[in-house]
Amino acid sequence: MRRLSGFRPRRGRGLAGVAVCAACLVLMAAAWRPTPARAEEPLAIYYFPRPPFYVTDDDGHATGLLVELTRTILARAGISCRFIAMPSKRVLMMLRQGATGCGVGWLRTPARDAYAIFSRPIHRDAPLVALMRPEKAAQLPPQPSLAGLLSSGLVLGMIDGFSYGEQMDRMIARANPTRQLVTGEVSRLMRMTIADRCDWMLVNRLEARWQMEHDPSLNRGLRMVDLPDAPPGNLRYLMCSPNLTGKVMESIDRAIAQIMSESAAADPEPEIFAPARRDAP
Repeated sequence: MRRLSGFRPRRGRGLAGVAVCAACLVLMAAAWRPTPARAEEPLAIYYFPRPPFYVTDDDGHATGLLVELTRTILARAGISCRFIAMPSKRVLMMLRQGATGCGVGWLRTPARDAYAIFSRPIHRDAPLVALMRPEKAAQLPPQPSLAGLLSSGLVLGMIDGFSYGEQMDRMIARANPTRQLVTGEVSRLMRMTIADRCDWMLVNRLEARWQMEHDPSLNRGLRMVDLPDAPPGNLRYLMCSPNLTGKVMESIDRAIAQIMSESAAADPEPEIFAPARRDAP
């Protein structure tokens, strides 16, 4: 073995010399210890304004029924997160382009299965209801139906890129009513219905109630119409990018199962995930 230049072994050091060398090696090993890996960044959770499910409060913090449920689920799973508000169409674009994160409360469709993975369901909606101007509602038969509205010739307002549930989407496609597509959120479509840009729209009952209670102009300008033949309420999921590890999704699903089980034990029909049923008027 080649001797390092200038090195001369010394004699007479014995065990003391070995001890000094060993101490040096320990110190060098401590000095060369790799820097601990940086903690994983919080998981990005995308949401868009849709009260009462997703809301940005006056302080800029994410809240709402499904936001808080998601926060509880991820805390139980031991996953830190940060909520990021963005338009619904951009959430879809981000996940299609491979951004790491999850969207809150999305419906599962075959098209979305092609580029995203889904958690266990976290919520079941009530069946959809119709909203329309009072003068339009007054022209309906005594027992209006979804099938009747779809074939009535009235213009249906819809949010571009939204799914209303697989069964509802099929019914709309089969009836093929005249549609007015809107880019934006439900509150904008409600105002466009009042402005006569469309004749009626489909909406979640809880969402419609919240909007109408918080905006007197919407309450004055719209009437809610029950649809006895509407499909059962939709299941909602966390829709996540496929590059999340199986371990992360397993932790999320395990937390969902635990929370739903605890909720069912406390209330056999918890509002957040009750069997499909029609609300009282």
